[in-house]
Amino acid sequence: MKEKPSIHLAQSEGRGFVINQNRSFGRNTSQRSQTKRRKEYLIQGLSKLEGLSIELSKVKKAATIGYDSLFHMCSALSNRVSEINKLLVESGIADR
Repeated sequence: MKEKPSIHLAQSEGRGFVINQNRSFGRNTSQRSQTKRRKEYLIQGLSKLEGLSIELSKVKKAATIGYDSLFHMCSALSNRVSEINKLLVESGIADR
């Protein structure tokens, strides 16, 4: 059975995390079966991907808020410029 890409990504992320963690603590995992190691990689990887997903959601929300604010600000500025132009025309200053 072929693995889904998302499972492979999670295992890959988890593998890096587990290897670095084991190096930091001086652990040797060669005694564990491949199935147990892959399961540990998957669990750790899913945890890391969940954190990444949360952070990306926050970035998306901030970008949306930023875009909405910019859009409304541009609209308000455009209205103000139109009002100023109208006042200049009415006062005769615009003809000079």
